[in-house]
Amino acid sequence: MRVLAAVLVVVLIAGGLVGCPKKAPQEAPAMPDLPQASQPDGGGGGAGSPTITKFEVGKTYDRDTGLIGAPTLEFSAGDTAIHVVASMTGLSSGATVTCRLVAVNLRTAEGKTLKDVEIAGTNARAPDTSSDFHFDFHPTLGGWPTGQLQIEMSMNNKIIKTADVTIK
Repeated sequence: MRVLAAVLVVVLIAGGLVGCPKKAPQEAPAMPDLPQASQPDGGGGGAGSPTITKFEVGKTYDRDTGLIGAPTLEFSAGDTAIHVVASMTGLSSGATVTCRLVAVNLRTAEGKTLKDVEIAGTNARAPDTSSDFHFDFHPTLGGWPTGQLQIEMSMNNKIIKTADVTIK
């Protein structure tokens, strides 16, 4: 019975502490504005608010160096891949980054027009708060449809970077 009474007293005290208002923190003196690093897209560096420090698109990718061979936003229907490389900071470890190819105005070999349709997409998990990503996309057997598409990088269903690509 005494154990039960002791547990009840501890629960009541803990409950009372949880409900107590906290003393307002003292306001720190204002800090002078410091120059900020360039933020290509995506906002500040806190968790859930990533900053893209590098973003390149190209036809080739060197796995040894992690670099795009020759950055470009122009492709031909016969190109074998579209590679996207991005470096990001301010991530939560384990955050999921999504990269999608979205048809803006593409014409297929069969003569169909594709608009506002995802034609490919993939996800990658951030191994650390600063991470490098490589996404690669390959056409179907008929090659890439010609026209305009957009590359979209997003986190938590929020687009943080786009790039417009032309396929001739």
